[in-house]
Amino acid sequence: MTISEKITSRPDVLKKASVRAGSALGITRAQFARIVGIDEASLDGPIDPTGDAGLRARQLVQIYLSRYALTGNDRIAMTHWMKTNSRQLGSSPIERMQTADGLHQTLCYLESLRP
Repeated sequence: MTISEKITSRPDVLKKASVRAGSALGITRAQFARIVGIDEASLDGPIDPTGDAGLRARQLVQIYLSRYALTGNDRIAMTHWMKTNSRQLGSSPIERMQTADGLHQTLCYLESLRP
């Protein structure tokens, strides 16, 4: 089991990690709820790591880690990329990520950039 898997296997830790990742990427509370696929009123509770919301939260953390590696944790560059239209994604990443398929496509695109 990788460190990432250990961290994101606990509901409370997954929630904290995904919220922090979203914040670093410039994602609002409402956008976070849509990305993870939960009701905005449920944001204060834990995220079940075994459910769809857990998968999407883990993908959001992975997207953050990819952007972190690519930008050296330059938050301005990360948020700029999130809001800028991408020819590869067909829209801005923040717009694309608000569906399960778009979240997966964004993650796959970032993984394709790794050396």
